Amino acid sequence: MFPLFSVLVSLFIISLSQSDSNLISVAAASEQQTLLNIKSKLSDPLSALASWRNDSINFCKWRGVTCDDSNPPHVTALDLTGLGLAGSLSPDIAHLTLIEKINLQNNSLCAEMPVELGRINGLKHLDLSYNQFYGLVPNSFYNISSLAYLNLYYNNLTGALPPNLGQRFPQIQILDVGFNHFDGDLINLITSLANCSALHTIDFFFNNLSGSLPNTIGNLSTKLQKLVLGYNNISGSIPREIGNLVNLTELDLSGNYFEGILPSTIGSLSNLGRMQISYNILSGPIPDSIGNLTKLYFLTLMENELNGTIPASLGNCTRLQILKICSNRLEGAMPRELFSLTSMIKLDASHNQLVGSIPDVSSMSSLNYLSLRGNNLTGTIPDSLGFCPSLEELFLGDNLIQGSIPETFKNMKEITSLGLSHNNLSGRIPEFFGTLHTLQYLNLAFNNLVGEVPTGGIFSNASAVSLLGNQGLCGGDSELHLPSCAFQVPEASKKSSKMVVIICAIITIAVLICFCLIVSILYKLRRNKRIAKLHTPVPFSKDKYKKVAYSDIAKATDGFSSNNLVGSGSFGSVYKGMLDNQAVAVKVFDLEQHGALRSFNSECESLRNIRHKNLVGVITLCSSLDFKGNEFKSLVFKYIPNGSLDEWIHPKSSGKKLSFSDGINIAMDVASGLSYLHHHCATPMVHCDIKPGNILIETDMTALVSDFGLARFLAASHSTSAEVSTTLVGLKGTIGYIPPGKLRNFKYHNFSNCNNFHTSHIIVVVFAIFTAEYALGSTISTQGDVYSFGIVLLEMLTGKRPTDAMFKDGSNIHAYVSSAFPEKIIEILDPSMFGEMNMDMEKCIIQLVHVGLACSKEAPKDRMRMEDVAAELSKIKQIYLGSI
Repeated sequence: MFPLFSVLVSLFIISLSQSDSNLISVAAASEQQTLLNIKSKLSDPLSALASWRNDSINFCKWRGVTCDDSNPPHVTALDLTGLGLAGSLSPDIAHLTLIEKINLQNNSLCAEMPVELGRINGLKHLDLSYNQFYGLVPNSFYNISSLAYLNLYYNNLTGALPPNLGQRFPQIQILDVGFNHFDGDLINLITSLANCSALHTIDFFFNNLSGSLPNTIGNLSTKLQKLVLGYNNISGSIPREIGNLVNLTELDLSGNYFEGILPSTIGSLSNLGRMQISYNILSGPIPDSIGNLTKLYFLTLMENELNGTIPASLGNCTRLQILKICSNRLEGAMPRELFSLTSMIKLDASHNQLVGSIPDVSSMSSLNYLSLRGNNLTGTIPDSLGFCPSLEELFLGDNLIQGSIPETFKNMKEITSLGLSHNNLSGRIPEFFGTLHTLQYLNLAFNNLVGEVPTGGIFSNASAVSLLGNQGLCGGDSELHLPSCAFQVPEASKKSSKMVVIICAIITIAVLICFCLIVSILYKLRRNKRIAKLHTPVPFSKDKYKKVAYSDIAKATDGFSSNNLVGSGSFGSVYKGMLDNQAVAVKVFDLEQHGALRSFNSECESLRNIRHKNLVGVITLCSSLDFKGNEFKSLVFKYIPNGSLDEWIHPKSSGKKLSFSDGINIAMDVASGLSYLHHHCATPMVHCDIKPGNILIETDMTALVSDFGLARFLAASHSTSAEVSTTLVGLKGTIGYIPPGKLRNFKYHNFSNCNNFHTSHIIVVVFAIFTAEYALGSTISTQGDVYSFGIVLLEMLTGKRPTDAMFKDGSNIHAYVSSAFPEKIIEILDPSMFGEMNMDMEKCIIQLVHVGLACSKEAPKDRMRMEDVAAELSKIKQIYLGSI
C-alpha cells in the first residue's frame, strides 16, 4: 500500500508543479501582451520600440522596460524618454499592477490622460512632461497616495487643481504642473501642501491660478528648494512668512499682480540662488536685507514700481551674475559696491530715474551686457569700460552724458552692439570703430559729434549705423547720405549764407536727373533682353508643376473678363476662374511694368522651395505667348473665396467681422509661416512685403501668406551692382509696413526757417526714401518681416491702417499704441473685435499688444525673432483657450 501511496503523492506533486509553471507562464504572457497593447496605441517613426516584438520571449530586456527579480517577473518601470513617440497612452497600462515608475517625457503624445492611471496604487514616479496631453485630469488620478514625483510640465491640461491636493498626495516630493491651463484658488492649495513634509519642488508656472499667496506659505516643508508661481493671476501682497522657507534655492513670482512692498524677510532666504519677481506692481524700496543673499546669482525685479535707491548691500552678493532692475522708479546714484562685483555678467538698470555719473567698472572683468539707458546720468563715460574684455553689448542712450567717446573703447574686441544716442557727447567719431570687426550695431544719433565720419567696417553698412541729429558730421560712406566735408561752411557764416543752400539744391537736382537717365537706359536695356529670357527655363521646369498653355488660362478666366477680376497690384492682376474643374486664382503679370518679370521669376523660385500649411501653394504656371505673339506669364493658385485679411480688418459691405479668437489664430498662422521661412527653410527666405492684403483667409479662417514677388533668399540677399541699379526705383514692400530705418527721424528737421536750414537737409530729404531698412540696394534681413508683422498685428487689434490720416507730424501706429500701453490699451482697440471681456482675455490682449510693439520697434536688433514670436503667440493662445 505504501508504494502505491508514494506513487500517488509523487504524481500529485508533479501536477502541482506543472500547474505553477503554467500560472507563471500565463502571468508573464499577460504583462508581455500589456506592453504590446501599449505599443499598439503609439506611433513610432524612429523605430525606437523595434525590440518590442511578439516573438521576443524576455520582455524584461525590451527597450525602456525594467522588471523585478520575482518569478514570474513584473514590470516595475517604463522609461521611454525622448523617443519621438506619438499617439496615446493605452488604458492597458493599469494592468502593470506593480509598476512604480512611468517616464514618457519629451515625446509627442496627444490624447487625454487615461482614467485607468488612477488604479495603479503603487505608482511613485510619473513624468508626462513635454507632450500634448489635453482635457481634464481624471479625478481618480488624485487618489494615487503613493505618488512622490509628478511632472506634467508643458502640456495642454485643464481643470481645477484639487484644493486638498496635499492630503491626496501626502508623499509628494516633486510637484511640477507648469505650462498648462490649470485653474483654481491658490490659497487652499498652498495650505494643504503644508502637510507634505518631504516636499522639495512646487512648480505652477504659466497656469491660470488665482487668489493670493496665504500666510501659510511659511508652513511649507523646510525641505522646499524650488517655488515657482510665475505667470498666473495671483494678486495681493507677498507675505512676510515667505522668509521661513530657509532652504529655498529658486523663487519665481513673476508675471502676476503682486503689490505692496518686497518684504525684508526675503533676506532670510540665505540659500537662494535664483529670484525672479518681475512684471508685477510692487512698490517701495528694495530692502537692504537683500544683501544677505550671498548665494544669489540671478535676480530680476524689472517692470515693477519700485522706488528708492539701489541698495549698496547688493555688493555683498559676490556670486551675482544677472541683475535686471530696469523699468522701475529707482532713483539716486548707482552704488559703487554694485560695480565692484567681479561675477557680474549682465546688468540692466535702464529706464529708471538714476542720477550721477557711471561708477568705475574696472573690477567687472566678466561683464557681457550693460544697459543704463533712459536715466538721468551725467558726467563722462568712464575709460574703464574699455577694459571690460568680455563686454558685447553696451547701452547708455537717453541720458545727459557729456565729453568724448573714450579712446579705450578700441580695446573692446568682443563688442557687438553700442548705443550712445540722445546724450551730449562731443568731439569726433573715433577711427577705430571701423576696425572693430565684431561690431554689428552702432547708434550715436542726437549728440554733438563733429567732423568727418570714418569709413570701412561697420560704417559701410548704413542699416547698422545711426548718426542722425549730429549736425557737424560730414563725409563717410555714401550709403550714410551725409554732406561732403568739402561743402561744410564755418558756423559763423551759416545763418547768412543762403547761396550754399541754392548751390546744394542745384547739385542735388542735377544728380537726380542723371540718376533718372541712368535708370531709364537700364530699363530699356533690360526690356530688350526680355524676349531672350522668354525661352530661359523658369525655376519650375524640373519640378512636378506642369505648365499650361495660354489658351487654357484664357478659357479658364473667360477671356480675362472684368467680371472675373479679383484685384490688381503693382505687377499685374488676379482673376478667378475654373481650371480642370477646380476653382483657381490666376495671377497675370503685366510685363510692360518694370520689375514684373523679375517678380514672376522671384515668386517662382520662392514657391518651388516652400511647403507649409500657412504659405499659399502654387498649382501650376504659364510661361508662353499670347494670341498676338506677346510674352505671357502667370501663376495659378487655389482660389480663396474668403478674401484677404485686409477685407476682414476693414470690411465695407461684405458683412465680414473678425473675432478676437480669429485674430489670435490668424496671428499664430502668419507667425508660423514666417518662422518657417526665416528659420526652417533649406535656404532661409525673407518675404519683404507682409501686409493684410497679402494674407489670405481660408473658409475655416486659416491664414495663408501669399505674394512672394519681392521675396529674397538670405543666401543671395546681397545684390550685385547691376541688381541694385535696377531696383532703386522703388521700395521693397508697401508704405506703412516697410521698416522705418532712419526714415522716421525726419520729424526732427524744421524746414520752415531758412536761416536754420542746414546744408545737409536737402540731401537728407532727397535720399530719405533710400534710408529705410528696405530701401532698395540695402541689405535684406528677416527683421524687416518681423517689423511688418508687428504693424499688421497692431492694425488688426486697433482697426487703424498705418497710413491713416491721424498719423502725421512724425506719429505712427507704433507710437499711437505704445502711448496707451498698457493702462489705456482697451480704449484704443477696435470695439467690433472684442465682446464682453474677462481678466484672462484682457491679459491675452495686453500680451498680444506687447508682441506687436516688440516686433515693430525701430531698431532691428530690438525686435523679436519670428521663431520666438510664434512660440509666444502659442502661449497666449493657450491662455485664451483656457479662459473660454
